[in-house]
This record gives sequence, C-alpha cells and structure tokens, in this order.
Amino acid sequence: MAPKKAQKMSLNDFLGDSTLGSWADEMDMLPTAPAARTDEERARGGDRRRDDFLSSRPDRGPPREDLPLPTEPPFTAFVGNLTFDITETELEEFFGGNTKSVKIIKDREDKPKGFGYVEFNDLDGLKEALTKTGTVPSCWACRSRQRR
Repeated sequence: MAPKKAQKMSLNDFLGDSTLGSWADEMDMLPTAPAARTDEERARGGDRRRDDFLSSRPDRGPPREDLPLPTEPPFTAFVGNLTFDITETELEEFFGGNTKSVKIIKDREDKPKGFGYVEFNDLDGLKEALTKTGTVPSCWACRSRQRR
C-alpha cells in the first residue's frame, strides 16, 4: 500500500515495497517508435506515412510575409547562415561594390556567430542583395572543395 502524504519512508523501503508493482511492468504498455522506412517505401515517394515526422512537416512553417523595403537610409540586410571562417572583406566582395558597411557579429571570445549585417549605399543595392537569398558565394564553395 502506498504511504500517506504525511508519512515519511526511506528510499530503500519505498523501492522495496512491491504492493504497487514495478515501474518496469508498466513499460510494456508504452508506445514504441515507428519502424524505419524501407527502400521500397521511400521509392514510392507519394505514399507518405503519417508517423514520419520530417516528411509530414512543412518546411519550417508557413512562409514569412515580405516586409516593406525602406524608403530612406539605412538600407541594411540581415545575412544569416554564414560560415564561421568568412571575413567581412569576402562578404563585401560577394555583394559587390555597392556596400557601405559590413558587420559580422562575434561573441565575447571574438568568434563569429554565423550571422551579420550588410548596409548598402542605396535601395537598388539592397534589392540586388535580396535576389541572392539562398545562394552560396563562390568563395565558400572554393573553401569547401579545398577541405575535401
């Protein structure tokens, strides 16, 4: 029988008390993970399993609304998913000569955090930069080939 709330019991006595059964007895009733998909199931493509979390989940939620572009300076763009060894000079070269300033954000130990901001001289420079969303700069592609 389980102890009353006001009653104190040592841990050994509690664990040794078999009147409530063992927690291990309840493990058989817990759900298990789904089996891995076979190559044949993957080849079918359109037949997606409901319990496959990644295949049924939309890519990071609904798309964001486009924010209105600024009509007056500063014309700044957030740049994310940067490699940790990119320099501000390389980032400036990627966006061309229309940049006013480039800032890669770093932590207290002066290590890059993987994102930064690029300010452009005019609205056209910002618009051109936004067309490069999702692209990989050639300087990064060269580096990844050098590491292999």
